Amino acid sequence: MSATSLDDVRHALRINDPAAVIGLRECAWLDVKGGPYRLDSATGKEELVKDVAAFANAATGGLLLIGFKTQVENGEEIVSELGPIPRDKVDLDQHRKLIRTRVVPPPRGFTVEWIDCGDARGVLVIDIPAQSQTQRPFVVPGPSGNDKASERSVAVPVREADGTHWLPQSEIRRLLALGWAEAGGPSEEVLSALVTEAVSAASRAADAARPAHEVGVGEPGWRRPFREAYERARQLIHLGRPTTEVYRIGPGVAQEFESGGPADGWIICALPDQLPVTIAESVWDALHAAGSGVPDGDVLGALGLPFIEQDSTRAGRVVNELATVVELRGGRWGTGLLVRADSGCPWP
Repeated sequence: MSATSLDDVRHALRINDPAAVIGLRECAWLDVKGGPYRLDSATGKEELVKDVAAFANAATGGLLLIGFKTQVENGEEIVSELGPIPRDKVDLDQHRKLIRTRVVPPPRGFTVEWIDCGDARGVLVIDIPAQSQTQRPFVVPGPSGNDKASERSVAVPVREADGTHWLPQSEIRRLLALGWAEAGGPSEEVLSALVTEAVSAASRAADAARPAHEVGVGEPGWRRPFREAYERARQLIHLGRPTTEVYRIGPGVAQEFESGGPADGWIICALPDQLPVTIAESVWDALHAAGSGVPDGDVLGALGLPFIEQDSTRAGRVVNELATVVELRGGRWGTGLLVRADSGCPWP
């Protein structure tokens, strides 16, 4: 059978027909991986619970399928064929235990199952049903790179289109302030300080244990354009080392960087077949905030990414924190603008 919806895929998997997934694209409810989570490593454990919590935070829930190959078509990951993984590389109980102990609160009704494909190989299926809105957000320990989960910091994973990312600090602060103010809790200033400390603590621990990322490494095909953009931007701004790999987001890709100075960090992002743009973290956060009401949570998929014409003479192709107009391209809503009256005014 051929599956086209989340319910179709769930039915196909229940009747042991994983081939029905072939031809689907990764999306807000489907994440496909070629190899098992490395649960013998701290980063592998962190990746598993991050992916699960992101689907728990999505309105639809979702499926993590491990044991398929994919190929890129028109900038999208398409499930191309079965690639069963060895059964002796997967401990179902360990997956379940990590999800129950590290995702807070534990998602209700999640399952971790194995589909046998013969020759001691198969497909791992992690199904996270839609969760009650009153339970969200689901959080996980802040990334530390250590085998023991952090007890002092938390992070909120979210699913955007076909990618899983961390909810920005500004959005965590806003949500906390709204909820706690309604309950008569601490002030927004206190919450902001708490979140800043939690994020800083997680970042310090992660920096101490995690190997440095490389400019342009991650999503294939972006090494050279990102390195050229990095060197171009460094002539104008304090641009430090990368803090992430190149990852897919909305209609394109992005990589995050330290500031290299006292100001906010930076993001280099790019649309397919376009030169990258370097954008200040404060403007990047404003873009996410402007689209925070998008029904499916795919903010940049709807709004698009910052865009500068290929032949523009704009210095360094940089959008700094003083920008008042940011052109957006590639989103479902068409070409748009993020605008404010002047650099001293807040973004809308």
